[in-house]
Amino acid sequence: MLAATALGVPVREFGLRMGGAYTLRASARCGRDEVLISAAGPLFNLSLVLPFLFVPRIGGQIALCNFVLGIVNLVPIPSSDGLRILRMVGQNYPKAKSVGMSDKKDYVY
Repeated sequence: MLAATALGVPVREFGLRMGGAYTLRASARCGRDEVLISAAGPLFNLSLVLPFLFVPRIGGQIALCNFVLGIVNLVPIPSSDGLRILRMVGQNYPKAKSVGMSDKKDYVY
């Protein structure tokens, strides 16, 4: 939500439900902004791992939860940040086209 606001993308609603957290926001102006917004959550989770390792007793468990949550959010499954990132990156690159084996090399461009 903070990344979207910082990039000028209006956020209409955010909250929690049984499936996890959600936000209702407008689309970003460009693919780069969409990738930054989608990556902000998992990167924040991963950035919390190291500081929590220094918290006595429960810090290791909280660090592990943040690590797992950050990694799971990067897996490209439906409604995950990982899938949004993969779609945006995939849209910005043309599809590879195989030329063939005419000169005994298979070029992809």
